[in-house]
Amino acid sequence: MMRLVIDSQLSELRRASELVDQFRVHHGLGEMDANALHVVLDEVLSNSIRHGLGGAAAHAIAVTLDLSGGEITVEVEDDGIAYDPTQTAEPVLAATLAERKEGGLGLTFVRQLTDSIEYRRIDGRNRLVLRRRTVA
Repeated sequence: MMRLVIDSQLSELRRASELVDQFRVHHGLGEMDANALHVVLDEVLSNSIRHGLGGAAAHAIAVTLDLSGGEITVEVEDDGIAYDPTQTAEPVLAATLAERKEGGLGLTFVRQLTDSIEYRRIDGRNRLVLRRRTVA
């Protein structure tokens, strides 16, 4: 298991990316799994920083990566406003870009790249647990 605590600033996304790279090397993950982790973490963390924490610095966001039985577990925990992504509807893709509402696509990518997403609000903290079976 690998764990990292970052500050709630977009510049910290680089550290999360480095954690994924270390995790990949440590566990011998394939490129598809590592790329999926990069996209998922970038999306989840940037949403947390921009929306859940309103861009305010000095909020700790904990990231934990684990691999067991061919399944990668990603856990992200922060003290931002309560937000359950499992309750968010899929975006409606309009015929033209001009007709489409902004936002929502990142969560679609996260859903496509993971096998399960669980959300819990515990003691004023958001805990998001994402799981992905490794590609053989």
